[in-house]
Amino acid sequence: MSLVPTSAKRVDRSKEIRKERFRSIAALAALVCIVAGVQLLFTGHDSGSILLSMIGIAVLLSGGVLLFTSSFFLARRKKSLENTHRWSSRLGSILVAGTFGCALVTAGLLFYGFVYSDLTIVEWGVLVMWLGAAFFFTTLFIPRPKVIREVYPDAVRLSLSNLTDARSLGLEWPDSQPGLWVGIYDWNHVSSLDTRFLFANMQEDHRIFMAVSALKRDEEHEELKKLLRADGDQYLDELGRYGREEWHTIFASTRSESVLRHIFQRYQFYYGTYLSYPFIIAKGDLNLWIDWLRRLLKNGLKGATRDIIENTHCVIMTDWDHGLEMFTNKVSEADILKVAEEIARERSLPLINLADTIELRC
Repeated sequence: MSLVPTSAKRVDRSKEIRKERFRSIAALAALVCIVAGVQLLFTGHDSGSILLSMIGIAVLLSGGVLLFTSSFFLARRKKSLENTHRWSSRLGSILVAGTFGCALVTAGLLFYGFVYSDLTIVEWGVLVMWLGAAFFFTTLFIPRPKVIREVYPDAVRLSLSNLTDARSLGLEWPDSQPGLWVGIYDWNHVSSLDTRFLFANMQEDHRIFMAVSALKRDEEHEELKKLLRADGDQYLDELGRYGREEWHTIFASTRSESVLRHIFQRYQFYYGTYLSYPFIIAKGDLNLWIDWLRRLLKNGLKGATRDIIENTHCVIMTDWDHGLEMFTNKVSEADILKVAEEIARERSLPLINLADTIELRC
């Protein structure tokens, strides 16, 4: 019996990157408000305008709130909210942001008041300080969420989205052309899932072209190169410097499951922390795809373009350490569901469509 419908509900991923962009805009707006608020405060004093000084205080307060709310509401990834108090979590975030905002305004008002010996402004600073203290002590009485030992129960999670959603990554994909942006995840069995999913999507007359990068150390890639040579696979070494560190990258072409298994077991620290590893399933020679692999390795998911998707069977990339992302206009939804069902069945795990449960991430 099928674990998910033939036509699965889609996850809307069109705003993923935009939310991160909003976080940057909020931080910039906070900085502008803080600078402008201080300037208005001093200008109001110099011109003898109480109204201008009050506007400066309001702008400064807004900047403090913007700065800390952007951190509390957008920096965290969404987690499962089962068995937690949603209202207490949100209220707690508001109160903590208010506490820090009041602390910032208090510092500004007291500094201004003492510099200009303005007792009224000092009194305002003390008042705001007590307001912040009230916010802080209120947080102590808010019920804490229950601790969940296993935030992500053991399961294979599938995300199906239209390829047009990847416009948030900069991909120019027309509405008139079909395509899928697929995510498949298992936080507890990552390496075996990644290997199985990649191998399952390889066509008989295709190869897997990949880029595997790590910090340059003696014998860092020796075991990988040994596996590639044993299967007669093409590979190319390349050294490059990113920041202060020197990196050693292997560009390779393979059809070997043992090579893929080694990559996902041996290099999890790198693709889970530093960068995304790209895999291109296509025909041809390694030299044909090296430039594309370099682009994807450098830019991550944002490196995927219409040209590479249209000229390959699919493009698959690691994204952090919990699964894979796929861009394709060749693989059908039915084939994706079939592979995902097989992977879940082999592990005796449920297959969960993320569109029916929680948002993928904030």
